[in-house]
Amino acid sequence: MPTSTAPAPTPTPAPAPTWTATPSAGLQLNSVAVSPDGALSVCGTSNEFSTGQFGLYCYDQTGTLLWTQPVTGANATQGVFWVAISANKAYAAAGGESADGVGFLTICDASTGAVLFSDGSLPGRVNQLSFSDDGTLLLAGFSDALRLYRLQPNGGWVLRSTATVDAQFDCISALIAGNGSRVWLAAIDYDTEPYSGLVETIDIKGGLFAIVHKYPLSTGAMRIAVTADGSHAAASLHTGGCALFGIDQPGTPKWTYTPSLANLGLSYAVGITQTSAGKVVVACGANQDPGQAGYLYLVDSAAPQWQPTLRWSAALEYSANPGVCLDREATRVTATDGKPKEKTPVGAPPRTYADITISESPGNFYLYDAGTGTRLWQYPTKIMNWPMVITPSGAVALGGSDDGSLYYWKLV
Repeated sequence: MPTSTAPAPTPTPAPAPTWTATPSAGLQLNSVAVSPDGALSVCGTSNEFSTGQFGLYCYDQTGTLLWTQPVTGANATQGVFWVAISANKAYAAAGGESADGVGFLTICDASTGAVLFSDGSLPGRVNQLSFSDDGTLLLAGFSDALRLYRLQPNGGWVLRSTATVDAQFDCISALIAGNGSRVWLAAIDYDTEPYSGLVETIDIKGGLFAIVHKYPLSTGAMRIAVTADGSHAAASLHTGGCALFGIDQPGTPKWTYTPSLANLGLSYAVGITQTSAGKVVVACGANQDPGQAGYLYLVDSAAPQWQPTLRWSAALEYSANPGVCLDREATRVTATDGKPKEKTPVGAPPRTYADITISESPGNFYLYDAGTGTRLWQYPTKIMNWPMVITPSGAVALGGSDDGSLYYWKLV
């Protein structure tokens, strides 16, 4: 298998997206989601440097806007940080921050946009959202807690269960398994030097959080990715590596792996799949430190030894962002990149969207052949890109950019 990290040869010119849309000019797209069949796409608007009114938007597979729903007031801060859509296309959700230290969550009927649940006074920004495939459970992750919401027989939603993360840790990422069986989370302790980490899995019984299994780590866990059945999870690590966890091996990772790559920095992107043949494939996106470039690499493993094997690695033009996603059979993998400038110093005037277009690096959306590491295409944008997802069949890819646009590709 190729393992070279030399700059990739000039790829096939990137195909024009099947369609693009700009929900609200001058705002960013921090999160996108697509239904497994590619029929519905959702995104939420945000602005990390200014205030505004932010919304949740839903498009069909032709790029037609089906509906939009405001999710904040007119002078909210930051806006939508994460969106989700249930696999059965019944529900969509948006969460984020509406004021300093105040989070919000809105759940909508995905066919009409009608609001089914709204809470604008949550105790912090919603960092991540995920539905169970049947659309009956929704997980919301915060820096120090998890909330599990459940669909009621009358069509409404209620907060059903809560859990707290160990006090010294910040929960960067949390996901519910598609089958609704459990939750996995990744966390980091920024008060230790070097940073320590924690991965947890929490069983769900009767719509409630139940048994907790903890996997302490010697380095911070940045993001989590989960197999469809919830049996395995992968975490990206602050040291640039990744780790694999299984419910059959509580308390310790099946493995941790750090590739030998020059100037390897933190890993802030991870994807995972378990193929029909039983192989678990982990894709990881890492930064270079120092430097503006990044890496993408894939690791294979399988029962019974679970030995990690590097399938390939490749250089990215800029720092890797969380848009790393594998299709179900590990035939294609997406990635995004781009690097922001430092945040506005304390006491300096707030930055505007116009400042962002000057201060951020350009970015790219990438599509790779997951089997060989061949870069199929690279689609450039004027400023950085954060999210990108691919459907389980590998037929559709969806990306969102800080340029405010949504990009949709039909791949087959």
